Amino acid sequence: MSEFETRLSRRQCFSTLAATAAAVGTLCAQQPAEKNIRAITRFYVKPERVGDFPSIIKEYLPVFSKAGHKVASSWWRSETGPGQFVVVANHAKWSEVDNAGALKEVAAELAPLRARTRQCLERMDRIFDVIVPECSIRSSNPELPSLVSVSRRRIRPEHIDDYIQAVKTEIVPAMKKAEIRMSLLSRTVFGEPGPVYRRTTPVKSWAASGSR
Repeated sequence: MSEFETRLSRRQCFSTLAATAAAVGTLCAQQPAEKNIRAITRFYVKPERVGDFPSIIKEYLPVFSKAGHKVASSWWRSETGPGQFVVVANHAKWSEVDNAGALKEVAAELAPLRARTRQCLERMDRIFDVIVPECSIRSSNPELPSLVSVSRRRIRPEHIDDYIQAVKTEIVPAMKKAEIRMSLLSRTVFGEPGPVYRRTTPVKSWAASGSR
C-alpha cells in the first residue's frame, strides 16, 4: 500500500451553487443506493485566480438551467494537499455521465465561460469512481456535510482481495463501533492509474479530521 494522503474539503457556498449542492448531497443517502458511479472533476486553479474562479462558475448555472440540464452536483474546495476545486456528481448508470448533447443548444453561451475558466486553471482532470457498497457506511441523514476527509490509497494489485476483506471485516465494524454514520469507499475505474481506493468521511471539525 502506498501513496496515502488525506485532504480536507469544505463545501463551497457560492450562493446558488450551495443550493445546487444541497439539492443532491454527494455523500447523502437521499440519493438512491444504486447511484454508485461518481464523476469527479478537479480544477487546479492558479493562485492569483482563486478569487475569480468561484464567480465564473456561478455564471454557468443560469445557462445550464436554460438548457434543462438536470444533473445536480456538489462543489468542494480542498483545504489541505494540492489546492483544487472539485465538482462531484453521482449517477446510477454510465449513460447519464455524458451530458454534451443536452448542452448543444447553449454552446455559444458556454464558449466564453469555458475560455475564462481555462484562463484561471493550471490544469484540470476528470476521474470516475465506483462506490464499493459492502465497504461503505451509508447515512439516512439527508444533510450535505460541510467538511469531509478524503483518504487515497493505491493498492498493489496482488493485495486487492486482502485489502477489501480487511475493510469489510475489520475497518467497517470498527467505524460502526465508533459511531461513524457515513463513510464511503470508492474505487477509481477511469482517469488515473490504479488500483486506487478513496475513503470519504464527513467530519465535524478540524480536530476530528484525522485520517481513516
